[in-house]
Amino acid sequence: MQEEKQYYAFISYSRNDAKVAQEIQRRLEKYPYPQHLTDQEHRPYDDKLVRPVFLDTTDLSVSKEDFTSEIEETLKRTKYLIVLCSEASAKSQFVAKEINCFVENHKGDTSGIIPVIIDQVNEEQPPYISELLKTRNCPIWNTQKGENAKMDNQYCFYHILEYLLGVDFQKLFSRYLHYRRRKRLLRFTAILTVLLVCLGLSLTAWQKEREVSTFEKQTFPYSLVVGYTDNFLIPLLNTLVDSSATITPHVLIYLPYRYAESVHSKREKGYDNYLERTYDISYSENFAFRLKGRRRDLTGHRKKMKGYNCMLYTDNARTVVAIKEVVDFKQSQPRLFSTQSQDEMIKEYTDLFIEQTKKKLEEAIPNNPYRVNVHFITSQHVLDSVMNVIQESEKREE
Repeated sequence: MQEEKQYYAFISYSRNDAKVAQEIQRRLEKYPYPQHLTDQEHRPYDDKLVRPVFLDTTDLSVSKEDFTSEIEETLKRTKYLIVLCSEASAKSQFVAKEINCFVENHKGDTSGIIPVIIDQVNEEQPPYISELLKTRNCPIWNTQKGENAKMDNQYCFYHILEYLLGVDFQKLFSRYLHYRRRKRLLRFTAILTVLLVCLGLSLTAWQKEREVSTFEKQTFPYSLVVGYTDNFLIPLLNTLVDSSATITPHVLIYLPYRYAESVHSKREKGYDNYLERTYDISYSENFAFRLKGRRRDLTGHRKKMKGYNCMLYTDNARTVVAIKEVVDFKQSQPRLFSTQSQDEMIKEYTDLFIEQTKKKLEEAIPNNPYRVNVHFITSQHVLDSVMNVIQESEKREE
């Protein structure tokens, strides 16, 4: 008889807080916990990552079994219960049942419950949670926008980890800050190395300087293209081919055409909001797919328009954030580089990125039928043009 799966944590939440629940699950299951700091009693069931973390939208099986029965069985096999506390969850019967079921199956012990407050909670919470809120300083998740919210949520995430792993918050957060500094340093070093190699080829003659500049502009975007296509775009297109779905996919890649658009999070929100305002999007969700030969999952985003037999897969190509780094570096060294504006450099690099990505896809997956359904979005006007083409194509197929 196969052993039943044990879960390290279970996220209980109201549907109104689904995005927060999905984000916390994603972050936890991608986090490589410090094994040398984590005692055996607190260790996750995975030998490297904080997983498995149960979330009904990703882990609930498709079967004839009653919904609540499977939830109850899962809660029996769960070590921690993460409860997202909001005004909506306070009114949710399902959240209250999940809390009661967890406590009953852990012999009345509430030490495994972690309340996470969303913004602020004015509504009365279920009895067990109300008692815990009186005796604990619980982490707070900020749903507002901006840099302050981003840092607030980092603190919240590491306070959750502190409780789960039994490791001091300062040690965990210092580890994160060290990793972030190291990552930035490595990225800057890699960019600087490319630039120095290019500059090293330059002699005093004007012609040589021009040749080096041309070489740098061609090779730098290509280094981004290789990573993006091999580690995301090609696996995505191959997954869509392998899928049994009959809905035609279209991939929309949001790219910067001006310096102000080089921050990928703002670019993604801007285009996503415009897309959902202008076109009748029936639903929007995250999805995961596997890169062959590797253990980790890749994540993406897809949307469905009402009345159309197609699925839109959107991505902001985070790898092109390196373009901003290079533009900033060039702006700080006017004696070494041309007097192009930031917008001109961003546009030039993006055009090369698009050109080289198309060529790379043509060479790598010439027989993939969805290669032609990859669209590079550089403005709302381009997005409208692409959506018109998609809609006209749908009408012709009817």
